[in-house]
Amino acid sequence: MNKFIKSLVLLFFSLGLLAACQQKPTKVIDESAHVYEKKAVLIDTRNPFLYESFHIEGSQNLWWEDFLVLTNPKKKTRVLDPDLLQTVERLASKGIHPDKTIVLLNDKADAIENKKWKWLLSYLEIDTIEMKSINDLKKSLKGQNNRFAVAEPQKPWKLLTSEDFQKDLVTKKAKNCFLQWKPKDCL
Repeated sequence: MNKFIKSLVLLFFSLGLLAACQQKPTKVIDESAHVYEKKAVLIDTRNPFLYESFHIEGSQNLWWEDFLVLTNPKKKTRVLDPDLLQTVERLASKGIHPDKTIVLLNDKADAIENKKWKWLLSYLEIDTIEMKSINDLKKSLKGQNNRFAVAEPQKPWKLLTSEDFQKDLVTKKAKNCFLQWKPKDCL
């Protein structure tokens, strides 16, 4: 029994010694997110697979195909969602609003996806839209904190254009400027 008590005391002493030798946890200093512009919203327009593979922290993904609806299942005909109020609600949930600067990001600044979104957002009464390549944005911020704050959801805005104009936009112009990109019809 005496040997058992000695072993037990030795075990507790060893555990105490090991516990005393452990390093204290490192404190992590949480740097606040870099604000590209106070009112800027970063939108990555690449397909969801590429976005999930790599994206700038704080950017949101908008894939143009997610805003199409199927009108004829047999022919697989798709069009821009004719309910522009629903489109505005979805965009507002991503932080997009006419009061914000929208920065469209892709592998190339003049990528077709950026052009499609710039076209649609301008028709949805958003005036301040920039198109940038991801690499150009990273280069312009070299040496700075490259974390961005995720844009907070906004309240949907009311479109000032007439319902006839909105219907014309969806039925006539969106086919050549959002489903496809035909520059002569869209600029």
